[in-house]
Amino acid sequence: MEWARIEDLRRREFSFEIMGRLRIALLGIGIFVASGALSYWLEGSYRVWVRSLCTTNGIQFAGKYVQLFVSLWFLFGSATWPLVTFLLIKKFTWQQGLIRLLIAVAVFFSVVFVLVSGWAASRVMQCTACDDGVRIMRFEEVPKDGFFVTALVLSLLAFLVRRSHG
Repeated sequence: MEWARIEDLRRREFSFEIMGRLRIALLGIGIFVASGALSYWLEGSYRVWVRSLCTTNGIQFAGKYVQLFVSLWFLFGSATWPLVTFLLIKKFTWQQGLIRLLIAVAVFFSVVFVLVSGWAASRVMQCTACDDGVRIMRFEEVPKDGFFVTALVLSLLAFLVRRSHG
């Protein structure tokens, strides 16, 4: 009789473990889909911000800017980053997770700012036929997706760095 109760308890624990993992998997799929859909709305703002950083560093854009669909790198990065962040943040307490999330967002914006500013300044310095230090470029010459993915990867380091106890 005692063995039957123990076996019943093991089955219940196993079913709770499966339900917990299933809940996390479904939540992860929901986060991936929702953030992917949100990327369609955010990409335009990101591209305007990157263009404004370039123009403050002496670059002017010529031609028309036409983009019908979100780029695959932006879509994949903006859908994957929240999912990976969710999975990494689970091992921290609520306060530690919030602090790390804020640090990750700050690192993201800082890295994009530094990368775009450095890239734009180097393009102006390379230009020998520029008028008054202003270089004219097409919209698609700026590697916006590369900056975006690099900043996302570097911002994940906030979750991977451990605090040393010393």
